[in-house]
Amino acid sequence: PLLTARTLAKVQVYGGNMDQWRSALLKNIHPDQLPSQYGGSNTSVQNYKISQGYDIQAEHEIFPHEEMLREEVPPGQKHTHCFFISRGSQISWNFRSLDYDIGFALTFENTEKPGRDAQVILECARADAHLHVQKGTLISQESGNYSIIFDNSFSRFRSKTIFYAIRACCASSEETLKIL
Repeated sequence: PLLTARTLAKVQVYGGNMDQWRSALLKNIHPDQLPSQYGGSNTSVQNYKISQGYDIQAEHEIFPHEEMLREEVPPGQKHTHCFFISRGSQISWNFRSLDYDIGFALTFENTEKPGRDAQVILECARADAHLHVQKGTLISQESGNYSIIFDNSFSRFRSKTIFYAIRACCASSEETLKIL
């Protein structure tokens, strides 16, 4: 035989049924550690292409549901939330959606050098935010305008309801700001 019975007992093979293999992964891996494309809630893993120089933290704060804002993103549209953050500040976000996935991206625009295109920190990737709350934390490398983008441009007919909260912890003080 190619594999011994002992080795074969350690192997599980799943077909194309996404629900089966996702639930099997979640039995062994905590959702915070598993990328959202595999059914987890980690938006800081490599399925999100991260620009060099940015520090995406592995541990993320969980915000109470009461702090989350509700937003309806129409089909084919994006919802962008822009805010100014100083260098060294920590930005944290949580979001979830009802019933369907949503695209998520993070960009930066240097206010000291206006006219330049926004730099993409996290490229847009569809997140299974309807399965788990998506969480992320970033340490800003430069002062400027940061934008969190919820992207529903891939959907032609369905609007998406999202709930989100964003916080910034200023580098120069212990002050934490809720970004609304």
